[in-house]
Order: sequence, then structure tokens, then C-alpha cells
Amino acid sequence: IQARVATSLESSGPSGFSSGFSSDTSARSALHPERTAIHRTGPSAPAKALLASGQVRPGATIRDFGCGYGADAAYFAQHGLHAHRYDPYHYPHPPRGTFDWVFVNYVVNVLPYPAERVAAIHAAASYLAPGGIMVITARNPADLATSRSRHWRPYSDGFVTSQQTFQRAFTTPELEYLAAAAGLATNPWTSGVSKAAACFALA
Repeated sequence: IQARVATSLESSGPSGFSSGFSSDTSARSALHPERTAIHRTGPSAPAKALLASGQVRPGATIRDFGCGYGADAAYFAQHGLHAHRYDPYHYPHPPRGTFDWVFVNYVVNVLPYPAERVAAIHAAASYLAPGGIMVITARNPADLATSRSRHWRPYSDGFVTSQQTFQRAFTTPELEYLAAAAGLATNPWTSGVSKAAACFALA
């Protein structure tokens, strides 16, 4: 089961991408994380791959945590899931209750500090039902190296882009480390796991 999901969701790429480090706190206050949301005409590749994997049963509940403008949540709803949106800028009123799945798609790569990333995963995990699974995705090093502009400047462990947003590449093991730091198991297909995360670094 795990292999089927990995084949659907993960794309390979070289690891070890490094940007250097900057501690310029003035840059943090000038960041505009709301600008990272994309106006999509359809679902993201990770959303399509998740449903194509066959792991999500019809009628399951799913929370898109950091949903941007909500295209993926709409896609999940169109395919028979009980989907709920949350985004601190675009859908700021989180639903109550817990969910079978929590979808954290391209969220941690736009947060500039490690503590913020762990806090975000921890907050998302609070919405997992017992036995629930979180899917965490982020841009991988090959993807970020391709899209990086000469106008980007180093900040923290990543970059401030020309749009005054933050971007940082992740490998799958790094995402698994974040999940573990938030108290999640990183092999969600093991029986008896109460809450877990499936992590994928993507192009």
C-alpha cells in the first residue's frame, strides 16, 4: 500500500539543496505569505494523486489545511468526500471536529522558520481523528532550483522571492522529521497507529 501511494505522489530529485542562512528579522515583517496562494483552474497534482492512489474511501472527511483559494477542497468534494477548507488568509474560520484526512499541501515550504513549520503541523494534527492520516507535501530541491530567480535573496534557511514570499525546498526525510517533531508516526500504513503522516517532496 505504501509503495502505491509513493509511486503516485512522490517525484524524485537531487537532495541537499542549500541556500545559506540569513537572520535579517526586518525581512520577516516584510513577507506576504498570502501571496503564495495560487488561483487554480483545477486541482493540484498532489490532490489528484491522493485520490488516484485509492487510499481515500468514498465519503471520508478531509480538511485542506492552508487551502489557499480552495480549488483542492472543491475537487475533493466533487469526488464524494466531505471536504472542509481552512486558510488563515482566505478561509480563516476553521471548522469544528476531526477528520479522517488532513491535507497540508505546499504549506511548510512557505514558512520561514523551523518552529513555525512544526507549529503548523502540530495545529493541523489536532484535527486528525483517531486513525487519521495527514498528507504533507512541499516543493523538492530540484523544483526550487529550477524556478529560483536571481532576484531571490537568502533568508533564514531558504529565500525571499521577488513577490516578497518565502520559499524553501524539502526532501521527503525532512518532511518526515517535521511530522515526527509534531508527534506523528511517519508510516501511516502500519496497523495500530493512532495518528500518522504521509510525506512527499514534489516537483
